[in-house]
Amino acid sequence: MQRCDQIAAHSELPGKVCRTFCSPATAGAVQLVKQWMCAAGLTVQLDAACNVIGRSAVDQRPALLIGSHIDTVPDGGRFDGALGIMFAIAAAQMFQARSTELPFTIQAIAFSEEEGVRFRTPYIGSRALAGCFDLQLLERTDNQGIPMWQAMQSFGGQPENIAAATLPANRVLAFLEPHIEQGPVLETSQLAVGLVDGIAGQTRATARFVGRAAHAGTTPMHLRADALAAAAQWILAVEQYARDTPGLVATIGYAQIHPNTPNVIAGEVVVRLDARHQLDTVRHAAAKHLQAIGQQVASSRGLAFHWEDCQEQAAVALDSRLIATLESACHVAQQPVLRLTSGAGHDAVVMSRLAPTAMLFLRCKHGISHHPDESVQVSDVEAGLRVMYHFIDLLAAAFRNS
Repeated sequence: MQRCDQIAAHSELPGKVCRTFCSPATAGAVQLVKQWMCAAGLTVQLDAACNVIGRSAVDQRPALLIGSHIDTVPDGGRFDGALGIMFAIAAAQMFQARSTELPFTIQAIAFSEEEGVRFRTPYIGSRALAGCFDLQLLERTDNQGIPMWQAMQSFGGQPENIAAATLPANRVLAFLEPHIEQGPVLETSQLAVGLVDGIAGQTRATARFVGRAAHAGTTPMHLRADALAAAAQWILAVEQYARDTPGLVATIGYAQIHPNTPNVIAGEVVVRLDARHQLDTVRHAAAKHLQAIGQQVASSRGLAFHWEDCQEQAAVALDSRLIATLESACHVAQQPVLRLTSGAGHDAVVMSRLAPTAMLFLRCKHGISHHPDESVQVSDVEAGLRVMYHFIDLLAAAFRNS
């Protein structure tokens, strides 16, 4: 918990938590993680994609990967991502101290990027490790015009060797991502930990309403082509549709208004949709329906409407055998078992393409995350560590008997 506080002190925003991909603040956090990995007896490497990887041994045994992401959203919380990295280091330290050698190695991973803030694309680190990184992304630029390859290079990565970051699937036993829940289910259930059986699919799209900017005082109401009024009508329709569709969550969290002046009717508004559901069929139908509503709203007001699909992430079912092992670990640790679906995306989404994957959720206060009030209890962290310890023990026993 103290280490999460120390990492949080490295921030791009004074008095707030903010670490974006390959920023100076992230470099400071990386240095701390490297020190702690070394102290836990791990051999540490910054790979080509700027992931920090600590290995308990370099031999022919398969690897159990444990970890999460080191980046944050702007003005985020101190536990999202960082706590999972601390769990990984703790796991290595706990088993390093034992005389009995595991039949696999432990690799602690601090993924370089998961949130998609700086370059508007998520999972940069995990995509490189899983071998599904699109090399065209290296040319994408941030708000300052810096291309991704240059940011990586300045940080100490090797974008020209990004393929070398891919882990060989035949050498990876499994991946475990410990993470705060970022939702209220565990707290409502009065439970410290939960087991994730799946991750909801996600659609991100940009909707653009194009009307006509005009003087706010001289243009009669019936002669206006107000892009902001149209966008507002559509946003409310998105909210209502999600309320009426069980399990669907849909959010408009971004809006750009032009010319964004109090005495000028908005001529153009760009908004971004985030829609999620555990069933891809429901999510696809929702995206299609919401696009049609946007077109209807725009047409009824004499506006143009443009739609762009930005991201499509299929729902992911996590590994049933690993979940069963986590359930057994909960019983040994005397923790009740609760399975739940994650509405948030995680590096586990991508890593599941590489190896059997599981997630262990920890309760967070009021379900608040991506916010300065993000908080977890020390006793819950202890409970989570006990479950992870027994999970590794049980996994080792099953591996020896296979």
